[in-house]
Amino acid sequence: MSFFCNWTEKTNQIIGCLVVLLGFSLSISVYLSDVVVLLIVFFWLTGGNWNSKWKSFSSSKFSVSVFLFFCFYCLGLLWGELNDDSVRWIQKQALLLLAPILISSQLKPIYVKCAFFSLFFGVFINAFVALGVFVGLWNVDYHHYTNELVAVGFLDHFDHSLFLCFCSLFLMVFILYKSKQLSFSLNVFLCFFFLFLCISLFLSHGRAGQYVFLIVSVSFLIYYFKYNLRGLLVVAMVLGIALGFLFFTKNPFKIRLNQALQEYNEFFLLLNDWDKKKVGPRSAVGNRLTYLFNYGKLVKENVFFGVGTGKSIKEYNNIKNRVFPGITARPPHNNYLFVLLEVGLLGLLFWLLMFFCYLLDVWKSCFLFRDVNIIRLLIPFVFLLMCFTDEYLVRHNPSLFFSFITGLFCLKKVDLNLLFISSKKPPQ
Repeated sequence: MSFFCNWTEKTNQIIGCLVVLLGFSLSISVYLSDVVVLLIVFFWLTGGNWNSKWKSFSSSKFSVSVFLFFCFYCLGLLWGELNDDSVRWIQKQALLLLAPILISSQLKPIYVKCAFFSLFFGVFINAFVALGVFVGLWNVDYHHYTNELVAVGFLDHFDHSLFLCFCSLFLMVFILYKSKQLSFSLNVFLCFFFLFLCISLFLSHGRAGQYVFLIVSVSFLIYYFKYNLRGLLVVAMVLGIALGFLFFTKNPFKIRLNQALQEYNEFFLLLNDWDKKKVGPRSAVGNRLTYLFNYGKLVKENVFFGVGTGKSIKEYNNIKNRVFPGITARPPHNNYLFVLLEVGLLGLLFWLLMFFCYLLDVWKSCFLFRDVNIIRLLIPFVFLLMCFTDEYLVRHNPSLFFSFITGLFCLKKVDLNLLFISSKKPPQ
Protein backbone atom coordinates (compact mmCIF):
# COMPACT_ATOMS: atom_id res chain seq x y z
CA MET A 1 0.00 0.00 0.00
CA SER A 2 2.84 2.37 0.85
CA PHE A 3 4.36 1.66 -2.56
CA PHE A 4 1.25 2.91 -4.35
CA CYS A 5 1.09 5.99 -2.13
CA ASN A 6 4.74 6.75 -2.86
CA TRP A 7 4.22 6.08 -6.57
CA THR A 8 1.25 8.47 -6.69
CA GLU A 9 3.29 11.16 -4.97
CA LYS A 10 6.25 10.56 -7.29
CA THR A 11 4.10 10.71 -10.41
CA ASN A 12 2.65 14.04 -9.24
CA GLN A 13 6.18 15.36 -8.82
CA ILE A 14 7.22 14.03 -12.23
CA ILE A 15 4.14 15.57 -13.87
CA GLY A 16 5.00 18.87 -12.18
CA CYS A 17 8.53 18.80 -13.61
CA LEU A 18 7.17 17.86 -17.05
CA VAL A 19 4.72 20.78 -16.96
CA VAL A 20 7.67 23.10 -16.28
CA LEU A 21 9.50 21.60 -19.28
CA LEU A 22 6.36 21.92 -21.39
CA GLY A 23 6.15 25.62 -20.63
CA PHE A 24 9.59 26.07 -22.16
CA SER A 25 9.15 23.72 -25.11
CA LEU A 26 5.81 25.20 -26.24
CA SER A 27 7.52 28.02 -28.12
CA ILE A 28 10.73 26.15 -28.98
CA SER A 29 10.07 22.68 -30.36
CA VAL A 30 6.94 20.86 -31.54
CA TYR A 31 8.72 17.51 -31.26
CA LEU A 32 9.87 18.12 -27.67
CA SER A 33 6.46 19.43 -26.57
CA ASP A 34 4.77 16.35 -28.07
CA VAL A 35 7.14 14.04 -26.19
CA VAL A 36 6.51 15.94 -22.95
CA VAL A 37 2.72 15.76 -23.42
CA LEU A 38 2.88 12.01 -24.02
CA LEU A 39 4.94 11.59 -20.85
CA ILE A 40 2.46 13.69 -18.86
CA VAL A 41 -0.40 11.51 -20.11
CA PHE A 42 1.55 8.33 -19.32
CA PHE A 43 2.32 9.30 -15.72
CA TRP A 44 -1.20 10.66 -15.25
CA LEU A 45 -2.66 7.31 -16.35
CA THR A 46 -0.28 5.25 -14.22
CA GLY A 47 -0.36 7.52 -11.17
CA GLY A 48 -3.53 6.05 -9.70
CA ASN A 49 -5.57 8.07 -7.19
CA TRP A 50 -8.55 7.87 -9.54
CA ASN A 51 -11.11 8.95 -6.96
CA SER A 52 -9.37 12.28 -6.54
CA LYS A 53 -8.92 12.70 -10.29
CA TRP A 54 -12.58 11.94 -10.96
CA LYS A 55 -13.63 14.39 -8.27
CA SER A 56 -11.44 17.11 -9.80
CA PHE A 57 -12.73 16.35 -13.29
CA SER A 58 -16.42 16.16 -12.41
CA SER A 59 -16.28 19.32 -10.27
CA SER A 60 -14.69 21.31 -13.11
CA LYS A 61 -17.31 22.50 -15.60
CA PHE A 62 -14.49 23.46 -17.96
CA SER A 63 -13.00 19.94 -17.93
CA VAL A 64 -16.39 18.39 -18.65
CA SER A 65 -17.11 20.86 -21.47
CA VAL A 66 -13.74 20.15 -23.16
CA PHE A 67 -14.46 16.42 -23.02
CA LEU A 68 -17.99 16.92 -24.41
CA PHE A 69 -16.74 18.99 -27.36
CA PHE A 70 -14.06 16.43 -28.19
CA CYS A 71 -16.59 13.59 -28.05
CA PHE A 72 -19.07 15.46 -30.25
CA TYR A 73 -16.34 16.27 -32.79
CA CYS A 74 -15.39 12.57 -32.93
CA LEU A 75 -19.09 11.69 -33.18
CA GLY A 76 -19.13 13.79 -36.35
CA LEU A 77 -17.42 10.85 -38.07
CA LEU A 78 -20.84 9.15 -38.18
CA TRP A 79 -21.97 11.63 -40.87
CA GLY A 80 -18.44 12.61 -41.86
CA GLU A 81 -15.56 10.58 -43.22
CA LEU A 82 -12.53 8.85 -41.79
CA ASN A 83 -9.66 10.23 -43.88
CA ASP A 84 -6.32 11.97 -43.47
CA ASP A 85 -8.00 15.30 -42.67
CA SER A 86 -10.29 13.90 -39.98
CA VAL A 87 -7.44 11.97 -38.34
CA ARG A 88 -5.20 15.05 -38.33
CA TRP A 89 -7.90 17.34 -36.94
CA ILE A 90 -9.02 14.87 -34.28
CA GLN A 91 -5.39 14.69 -33.15
CA LYS A 92 -5.33 18.49 -32.82
CA GLN A 93 -8.62 18.55 -30.91
CA ALA A 94 -7.28 15.83 -28.60
CA LEU A 95 -4.64 18.32 -27.42
CA LEU A 96 -7.44 20.20 -25.66
CA LEU A 97 -7.79 17.24 -23.30
CA LEU A 98 -4.50 18.24 -21.70
CA ALA A 99 -6.38 20.94 -19.77
CA PRO A 100 -8.56 18.47 -17.79
CA ILE A 101 -5.46 16.35 -17.15
CA LEU A 102 -3.61 19.33 -15.65
CA ILE A 103 -6.62 20.36 -13.59
CA SER A 104 -6.88 16.89 -12.05
CA SER A 105 -3.13 16.42 -11.49
CA GLN A 106 -2.90 18.15 -8.09
CA LEU A 107 0.01 20.33 -9.17
CA LYS A 108 1.72 22.22 -6.37
CA PRO A 109 1.93 26.03 -6.77
CA ILE A 110 5.74 25.88 -7.02
CA TYR A 111 5.49 23.85 -10.24
CA VAL A 112 2.95 26.28 -11.67
CA LYS A 113 5.21 29.19 -10.79
CA CYS A 114 8.20 27.53 -12.45
CA ALA A 115 6.05 26.62 -15.47
CA PHE A 116 5.28 30.28 -16.06
CA PHE A 117 8.95 31.19 -15.66
CA SER A 118 9.89 28.56 -18.24
CA LEU A 119 7.13 29.77 -20.58
CA PHE A 120 8.41 33.34 -20.45
CA PHE A 121 11.99 32.13 -20.93
CA GLY A 122 11.00 30.13 -24.02
CA VAL A 123 9.06 33.07 -25.47
CA PHE A 124 12.05 35.35 -24.76
CA ILE A 125 14.39 33.04 -26.69
CA ASN A 126 11.95 32.88 -29.58
CA ALA A 127 11.54 36.67 -29.61
CA PHE A 128 15.31 37.17 -29.40
CA VAL A 129 15.88 34.89 -32.41
CA ALA A 130 13.12 36.69 -34.34
CA LEU A 131 14.61 40.10 -33.52
CA GLY A 132 18.02 38.87 -34.66
CA VAL A 133 16.48 37.86 -37.99
CA PHE A 134 14.87 41.28 -38.36
CA VAL A 135 18.11 43.22 -37.79
CA GLY A 136 20.11 40.85 -40.01
CA LEU A 137 22.25 39.03 -37.42
CA TRP A 138 21.18 35.64 -38.82
CA ASN A 139 18.73 34.20 -41.32
CA VAL A 140 15.75 31.88 -40.99
CA ASP A 141 14.33 30.29 -44.13
CA TYR A 142 10.62 30.99 -43.69
CA HIS A 143 8.33 29.23 -46.16
CA HIS A 144 5.31 31.56 -45.81
CA TYR A 145 7.11 34.67 -47.08
CA THR A 146 10.16 33.60 -49.08
CA ASN A 147 10.84 37.07 -50.53
CA GLU A 148 10.23 39.15 -47.40
CA LEU A 149 12.15 39.91 -44.23
CA VAL A 150 10.08 38.27 -41.49
CA ALA A 151 10.86 38.49 -37.78
CA VAL A 152 10.31 34.83 -36.95
CA GLY A 153 12.03 32.32 -34.68
CA PHE A 154 11.06 28.74 -33.88
CA LEU A 155 7.33 29.44 -34.32
CA ASP A 156 5.56 30.58 -37.47
CA HIS A 157 4.17 34.10 -37.49
CA PHE A 158 0.62 33.00 -36.54
CA ASP A 159 1.69 31.32 -33.31
CA HIS A 160 4.52 33.75 -32.59
CA SER A 161 2.10 36.68 -32.30
CA LEU A 162 -0.25 34.71 -30.02
CA PHE A 163 2.52 33.85 -27.55
CA LEU A 164 3.83 37.42 -27.56
CA CYS A 165 0.31 38.82 -27.14
CA PHE A 166 -0.37 36.71 -24.05
CA CYS A 167 3.01 37.30 -22.38
CA SER A 168 2.86 41.05 -23.04
CA LEU A 169 -0.64 41.26 -21.57
CA PHE A 170 0.37 39.21 -18.55
CA LEU A 171 3.40 41.41 -17.83
CA MET A 172 1.40 44.62 -18.30
CA VAL A 173 -1.24 43.47 -15.79
CA PHE A 174 1.39 42.26 -13.33
CA ILE A 175 3.43 45.49 -13.48
CA LEU A 176 0.37 47.70 -13.00
CA TYR A 177 -0.86 45.79 -9.97
CA LYS A 178 2.40 44.80 -8.31
CA SER A 179 5.04 47.43 -9.10
CA LYS A 180 4.81 48.94 -5.61
CA GLN A 181 5.60 45.60 -3.98
CA LEU A 182 8.61 44.78 -6.15
CA SER A 183 12.17 45.98 -5.83
CA PHE A 184 13.39 48.76 -8.12
CA SER A 185 15.66 46.42 -10.05
CA LEU A 186 12.89 43.89 -10.62
CA ASN A 187 10.54 46.63 -11.78
CA VAL A 188 13.13 47.85 -14.26
CA PHE A 189 13.73 44.30 -15.51
CA LEU A 190 10.01 43.58 -15.98
CA CYS A 191 9.42 46.91 -17.75
CA PHE A 192 12.29 46.29 -20.18
CA PHE A 193 11.10 42.73 -20.72
CA PHE A 194 7.58 44.01 -21.45
CA LEU A 195 8.89 46.58 -23.94
CA PHE A 196 11.09 43.95 -25.59
CA LEU A 197 8.12 41.61 -26.10
CA CYS A 198 5.93 44.45 -27.39
CA ILE A 199 8.61 45.51 -29.88
CA SER A 200 8.97 41.92 -31.04
CA LEU A 201 5.18 41.62 -31.36
CA PHE A 202 4.80 44.69 -33.57
CA LEU A 203 7.81 43.79 -35.71
CA SER A 204 6.28 40.40 -36.45
CA HIS A 205 4.02 39.49 -39.37
CA GLY A 206 1.30 38.19 -37.04
CA ARG A 207 -1.43 40.80 -37.45
CA ALA A 208 -3.95 38.90 -35.31
CA GLY A 209 -1.80 39.01 -32.18
CA GLN A 210 -1.10 42.72 -32.68
CA TYR A 211 -4.76 43.72 -33.11
CA VAL A 212 -5.96 41.52 -30.25
CA PHE A 213 -3.26 42.92 -27.96
CA LEU A 214 -4.38 46.48 -28.75
CA ILE A 215 -8.08 45.67 -28.23
CA VAL A 216 -7.64 43.73 -24.97
CA SER A 217 -4.95 45.98 -23.48
CA VAL A 218 -6.91 49.20 -24.14
CA SER A 219 -10.06 47.61 -22.67
CA PHE A 220 -8.15 46.52 -19.59
CA LEU A 221 -6.48 49.92 -19.12
CA ILE A 222 -9.87 51.65 -19.24
CA TYR A 223 -11.09 49.22 -16.58
CA TYR A 224 -7.95 49.65 -14.45
CA PHE A 225 -8.02 53.47 -14.50
CA LYS A 226 -11.80 53.88 -14.43
CA TYR A 227 -11.63 55.75 -11.09
CA ASN A 228 -8.33 57.51 -11.81
CA LEU A 229 -8.86 60.33 -14.30
CA ARG A 230 -5.26 61.51 -14.12
CA GLY A 231 -3.94 58.02 -14.75
CA LEU A 232 -6.39 57.56 -17.62
CA LEU A 233 -5.20 60.77 -19.25
CA VAL A 234 -1.55 59.71 -18.92
CA VAL A 235 -2.35 56.32 -20.45
CA ALA A 236 -4.31 58.00 -23.26
CA MET A 237 -1.32 60.22 -24.01
CA VAL A 238 1.14 57.30 -24.00
CA LEU A 239 -1.18 55.22 -26.19
CA GLY A 240 -1.60 58.18 -28.54
CA ILE A 241 2.16 58.51 -28.95
CA ALA A 242 2.60 54.76 -29.44
CA LEU A 243 -0.24 54.48 -31.96
CA GLY A 244 0.98 57.59 -33.75
CA PHE A 245 4.38 55.96 -34.14
CA LEU A 246 2.80 52.73 -35.41
CA PHE A 247 0.48 54.43 -37.91
CA PHE A 248 2.71 57.25 -39.19
CA THR A 249 6.13 55.62 -39.48
CA LYS A 250 7.27 52.88 -41.82
CA ASN A 251 7.20 49.66 -39.82
CA PRO A 252 5.91 46.07 -40.30
CA PHE A 253 2.66 46.85 -38.44
CA LYS A 254 1.71 49.72 -40.76
CA ILE A 255 2.89 47.91 -43.88
CA ARG A 256 0.86 44.81 -43.05
CA LEU A 257 -2.21 46.90 -42.11
CA ASN A 258 -2.10 48.82 -45.41
CA GLN A 259 -1.56 45.53 -47.22
CA ALA A 260 -4.66 44.04 -45.57
CA LEU A 261 -6.81 47.05 -46.55
CA GLN A 262 -5.49 46.89 -50.10
CA GLU A 263 -6.18 43.15 -50.34
CA TYR A 264 -9.70 43.69 -49.02
CA ASN A 265 -10.51 46.28 -51.69
CA GLU A 266 -8.80 44.21 -54.37
CA PHE A 267 -10.98 41.20 -53.56
CA PHE A 268 -14.24 43.02 -54.34
CA LEU A 269 -12.80 44.61 -57.48
CA LEU A 270 -11.80 41.18 -58.74
CA LEU A 271 -15.17 39.78 -57.69
CA ASN A 272 -16.99 42.38 -59.80
CA ASP A 273 -14.76 41.73 -62.84
CA TRP A 274 -14.69 37.94 -62.48
CA ASP A 275 -16.99 37.25 -65.44
CA LYS A 276 -14.71 39.24 -67.74
CA LYS A 277 -11.17 38.69 -66.50
CA LYS A 278 -11.43 35.31 -64.70
CA VAL A 279 -8.70 36.45 -62.28
CA GLY A 280 -8.88 35.57 -58.58
CA PRO A 281 -7.12 37.00 -55.52
CA ARG A 282 -3.68 35.81 -54.50
CA SER A 283 -3.49 37.26 -51.01
CA ALA A 284 -4.10 36.29 -47.38
CA VAL A 285 -7.17 38.51 -46.99
CA GLY A 286 -8.46 37.57 -50.46
CA ASN A 287 -8.25 33.87 -49.65
CA ARG A 288 -10.05 34.34 -46.34
CA LEU A 289 -12.90 36.23 -47.99
CA THR A 290 -13.09 33.62 -50.75
CA TYR A 291 -13.43 30.82 -48.20
CA LEU A 292 -15.99 32.86 -46.27
CA PHE A 293 -18.16 33.25 -49.38
CA ASN A 294 -17.84 29.64 -50.52
CA TYR A 295 -17.93 27.83 -47.18
CA GLY A 296 -20.89 30.02 -46.23
CA LYS A 297 -22.92 28.14 -48.85
CA LEU A 298 -22.07 24.83 -47.18
CA VAL A 299 -23.01 26.17 -43.76
CA LYS A 300 -26.44 27.28 -45.03
CA GLU A 301 -27.06 23.79 -46.43
CA ASN A 302 -25.86 21.97 -43.27
CA VAL A 303 -26.77 24.29 -40.40
CA PHE A 304 -27.24 22.03 -37.40
CA PHE A 305 -24.78 19.16 -37.87
CA GLY A 306 -22.36 20.40 -40.53
CA VAL A 307 -20.98 18.26 -43.34
CA GLY A 308 -19.30 15.90 -40.87
CA THR A 309 -15.84 15.53 -39.37
CA GLY A 310 -13.17 15.46 -42.08
CA LYS A 311 -15.49 16.27 -45.01
CA SER A 312 -15.30 20.07 -45.25
CA ILE A 313 -12.51 20.22 -47.84
CA LYS A 314 -14.05 17.43 -49.92
CA GLU A 315 -17.42 19.18 -49.90
CA TYR A 316 -15.74 22.50 -50.77
CA ASN A 317 -14.55 21.01 -54.05
CA ASN A 318 -18.13 19.92 -54.81
CA ILE A 319 -19.64 23.42 -54.42
CA LYS A 320 -21.30 24.56 -57.62
CA ASN A 321 -20.69 28.12 -58.88
CA ARG A 322 -18.20 28.85 -56.13
CA VAL A 323 -16.36 32.17 -56.04
CA PHE A 324 -12.86 32.03 -57.55
CA PRO A 325 -12.73 28.25 -58.16
CA GLY A 326 -8.99 28.39 -58.89
CA ILE A 327 -8.17 28.86 -55.21
CA THR A 328 -7.14 25.56 -53.63
CA ALA A 329 -9.46 24.09 -51.01
CA ARG A 330 -8.20 24.28 -47.44
CA PRO A 331 -9.61 25.11 -43.98
CA PRO A 332 -11.31 28.54 -43.94
CA HIS A 333 -8.85 30.56 -41.76
CA ASN A 334 -11.63 31.00 -39.20
CA ASN A 335 -12.15 28.70 -36.22
CA TYR A 336 -15.86 29.51 -35.90
CA LEU A 337 -16.48 28.75 -39.57
CA PHE A 338 -14.38 25.59 -39.36
CA VAL A 339 -16.42 24.17 -36.46
CA LEU A 340 -19.69 25.18 -38.16
CA LEU A 341 -18.60 23.38 -41.32
CA GLU A 342 -17.49 20.19 -39.63
CA VAL A 343 -20.09 19.70 -36.87
CA GLY A 344 -22.60 22.48 -37.40
CA LEU A 345 -24.33 24.83 -35.01
CA LEU A 346 -24.52 22.15 -32.30
CA GLY A 347 -20.76 21.67 -32.50
CA LEU A 348 -20.18 25.42 -32.31
CA LEU A 349 -22.35 25.59 -29.18
CA PHE A 350 -20.24 22.83 -27.59
CA TRP A 351 -17.10 24.75 -28.61
CA LEU A 352 -18.33 28.04 -27.13
CA LEU A 353 -19.45 26.16 -24.02
CA MET A 354 -15.77 25.51 -23.23
CA PHE A 355 -15.12 29.24 -22.87
CA PHE A 356 -18.28 29.84 -20.87
CA CYS A 357 -17.48 26.98 -18.48
CA TYR A 358 -13.90 28.18 -18.14
CA LEU A 359 -15.21 31.56 -16.99
CA LEU A 360 -17.56 29.83 -14.55
CA ASP A 361 -14.68 27.82 -13.08
CA VAL A 362 -12.31 30.76 -12.61
CA TRP A 363 -15.20 32.85 -11.27
CA LYS A 364 -15.36 30.45 -8.30
CA SER A 365 -11.69 31.00 -7.51
CA CYS A 366 -11.03 32.74 -4.22
CA PHE A 367 -8.20 34.66 -5.92
CA LEU A 368 -10.23 35.95 -8.88
CA PHE A 369 -10.63 39.57 -7.87
CA ARG A 370 -7.21 39.88 -6.31
CA ASP A 371 -5.22 42.06 -8.67
CA VAL A 372 -3.15 40.06 -11.18
CA ASN A 373 -5.62 37.18 -11.23
CA ILE A 374 -7.85 39.33 -13.45
CA ILE A 375 -5.68 38.03 -16.32
CA ARG A 376 -7.58 34.76 -15.97
CA LEU A 377 -10.67 36.52 -17.30
CA LEU A 378 -8.82 38.07 -20.25
CA ILE A 379 -7.46 34.82 -21.71
CA PRO A 380 -10.71 33.45 -23.22
CA PHE A 381 -11.32 36.78 -24.96
CA VAL A 382 -7.81 36.66 -26.44
CA PHE A 383 -8.53 33.28 -28.02
CA LEU A 384 -12.10 34.13 -29.02
CA LEU A 385 -10.83 37.16 -30.94
CA MET A 386 -7.84 35.35 -32.42
CA CYS A 387 -10.07 32.56 -33.70
CA PHE A 388 -11.83 34.96 -36.08
CA THR A 389 -8.59 35.18 -38.10
CA ASP A 390 -7.52 31.53 -38.24
CA GLU A 391 -8.21 28.03 -36.89
CA TYR A 392 -6.08 28.66 -33.81
CA LEU A 393 -7.65 25.83 -31.85
CA VAL A 394 -7.05 23.41 -34.69
CA ARG A 395 -3.39 24.34 -35.00
CA HIS A 396 -0.88 22.40 -32.88
CA ASN A 397 0.95 25.08 -30.89
CA PRO A 398 -2.04 27.34 -30.09
CA SER A 399 -4.20 24.35 -29.06
CA LEU A 400 -1.49 23.08 -26.74
CA PHE A 401 -0.87 26.59 -25.43
CA PHE A 402 -4.60 27.06 -24.76
CA SER A 403 -4.73 23.80 -22.79
CA PHE A 404 -1.57 24.65 -20.87
CA ILE A 405 -2.73 28.14 -19.84
CA THR A 406 -6.37 27.34 -19.08
CA GLY A 407 -5.41 24.16 -17.22
CA LEU A 408 -3.07 26.09 -14.92
CA PHE A 409 -5.43 29.05 -14.54
CA CYS A 410 -8.24 26.75 -13.36
CA LEU A 411 -6.15 25.44 -10.46
CA LYS A 412 -7.83 26.88 -7.37
CA LYS A 413 -4.71 27.05 -5.18
CA VAL A 414 -2.69 29.14 -7.63
CA ASP A 415 -2.44 32.87 -6.86
CA LEU A 416 -0.83 34.72 -9.76
CA ASN A 417 0.00 37.65 -7.47
CA LEU A 418 2.83 35.56 -6.04
CA LEU A 419 4.53 34.86 -9.36
CA PHE A 420 7.46 37.19 -8.67
CA ILE A 421 6.81 37.50 -4.93
CA SER A 422 7.72 35.05 -2.20
CA SER A 423 4.68 33.19 -0.88
CA LYS A 424 6.10 33.46 2.63
CA LYS A 425 5.22 37.15 2.59
CA PRO A 426 1.92 37.48 0.80
CA PRO A 427 0.92 40.92 -0.38
CA GLN A 428 -1.29 42.94 1.92
